[in-house]
Parts: sequence; structure tokens; C-alpha cells
Amino acid sequence: MNFRGLNLTLENKSFWDNYDDLLSPAEDVFFETYDLPLSFIILVLLLYGMVAVISFGGNIVVCYTLCNGKVLLTVTNFFLASLSVSDILMTILCIPTTIISDIIYKHWVLGSFMCHVLHYLQLVAVLQRAFSVVAITCDRHFVISRPLKQRMTKKTARLLVLLLWILAFIIALPSAWYSQVIYLQNQPGSHGLCIELWDDQQLQHTYSVILLLLQYFMPLLIMICVYVHIGYIIWIKPTPGEADKVRDKRIALSKRKVSFIFRR
Repeated sequence: MNFRGLNLTLENKSFWDNYDDLLSPAEDVFFETYDLPLSFIILVLLLYGMVAVISFGGNIVVCYTLCNGKVLLTVTNFFLASLSVSDILMTILCIPTTIISDIIYKHWVLGSFMCHVLHYLQLVAVLQRAFSVVAITCDRHFVISRPLKQRMTKKTARLLVLLLWILAFIIALPSAWYSQVIYLQNQPGSHGLCIELWDDQQLQHTYSVILLLLQYFMPLLIMICVYVHIGYIIWIKPTPGEADKVRDKRIALSKRKVSFIFRR
């Protein structure tokens, strides 16, 4: 639960001073007594449950398969294991928190400490997932574009995975620092919300833009450019040397098989 857009409004004193005048008595009663339909709640819980079971179970199977010693540990498998761990972390942290706070109780009930911890770890999982996808994409591009060059070693891959996790933990630190449980002003005993409350709104805006770039736009741009180039190499770029249709066809088929193996 990350309500960044609510911070400025919640800190705005004039908003709270005029809040009671914004609602008529009927509207006030409506917002106090309104509840989601039971059928909708059951449907949402079923959908969340299905997603949680499939995500958690599938990623546990992937981690077990990669770590049981029967599968060859390759560079790609290190990145896949890191991606599965981040997905498991997201499943454990995001889905139960959303169900408890947004659907069942409709307010934050997990305490101030868990507000800091869950905001922090959720962001770490999202960042690490984005970093892992980019690492897999770049590794795939290197294998296809430079098939005769020596590939990244397993030791380097392990160090890179560790570095990406450390980077995600560092970038997410401001989210843990500024997360807190707040309560509606002028309403003693009201239910709390777990949000990020920054002293400097401009700094918060800058941090939010950086996160948006790191989580979405930069990984998306890198993946688009890399896969466009991979498509060019596989389908369009001619093989160096004298033209040989049989050889060129065999090489192109080999590149497509490599790409298919990576997709798996």
C-alpha cells in the first residue's frame, strides 16, 4: 500500500478545515456506512488466492529445480533464481497485505514497525525483479550477438546478482525511512493509513520519478532495444563470408534455437 499521491493532501491543513463542509449529512452517513458487496469481496479473494498459489507454487518449483543439483547451473539460471526469489517475496508481502488492509479491515492494522518493513521490502522486490529481467535480457543478447566470445563466468554472475540485490536494498531505503502510520486529523481514534510522509515534497517527487524510471521506463526501453537488435541479428543480418544458402539457413536456425532455449 503506497499512497504517494495522498501525502500533500493529508498534510494540507486547509483541506482538513474544510473537509466537514464538503459533505452533506447524507453523504457523510453514506461514507461511514458504505461497505463493499460480499459477492465482490469473495470474488476478489478467490482471484488473489489463485494468483498467490500459482505464483508462490510455480516459483518454488523453479527455485527447487535450479538448486537441487540435477540441473546444470548456468549464468542464465542464476538470474532466473534471483527473479524467482523476488517474485516469491512479492507474493508473500503484497498479496496478504492488500487483502488484510484493503479488503478485510480497510485500514492499516499491522502496526508502525510493519509499515516501515513492508513498504521497504515490497519496493526491494519490485526493483530486484526489474533488474533481474534486464540482466537476463542483456545476457541473452550477448550470447546471440557474440556467439564466439567467452560468456560471463558463473562467479561473475553470482557477484552481479548480489550487487543487484544490494543496489535494490539501497535505493529503497528512503521508502522505509519516510513510511509511517497516520490518522485522520480532528478524528481521535480514527483508523490509520500506512503511507510515505515526506518533509520535502519536491524531494519526494524527484524520488518517485527516479523509481518510475528504474522500475518501468528504463527496463522497458532496454528490453525493446535489445530484442529489436536480436530480431535483426536472427532474421535480417547476413552471415559474414561468402554466401551459402544451406550454411546461412543452418546458422539462422541455430540462433533461433538459442533464443527459444532462453525463452524457456
